[in-house]
Amino acid sequence: GGFRFRPDWQLFDARTNVDVDLNQVGYGVSQLLPIVEACMRSSDQLICIEQPELHLHPRLQSRLGGLFAVAALEGNQIIAETHSENVLLRVRRLVRQRKLHRDDVAVLYVDNIEGHGAHVRRLRLGDRGQLLDPWPTGFFDDRLADVLGVAE
Repeated sequence: GGFRFRPDWQLFDARTNVDVDLNQVGYGVSQLLPIVEACMRSSDQLICIEQPELHLHPRLQSRLGGLFAVAALEGNQIIAETHSENVLLRVRRLVRQRKLHRDDVAVLYVDNIEGHGAHVRRLRLGDRGQLLDPWPTGFFDDRLADVLGVAE
């Protein structure tokens, strides 16, 4: 039993139609492979992932949300600690498209309150994937200011 290293893994670059060795891809892709394997090969399991978006292009971060949904539909429970708005936006979109049910998604915001420690707050989703509770101040709200050109 156990895991064995397979140096013969091959990836295929669909843009250039070329086989690519694992050591020829970005660090983020190599870190993503265990996540993909866990999500695609598991059923009725608990899968915990810490910051899966690190070193990934924003488009690939969004696709992680879709991967998590596929894994959840196989009966897995996914706990992903992320700072990626792209992952969350994809999950919200899947709720809006009715590919996920809002009650199957828990968005938990953890805040460190000085003198009181960690505080966990659930942000509810509506049937259309909209947030029913406001984002905590300072989290994701810089994007709107950047788009509108508002000074800080």
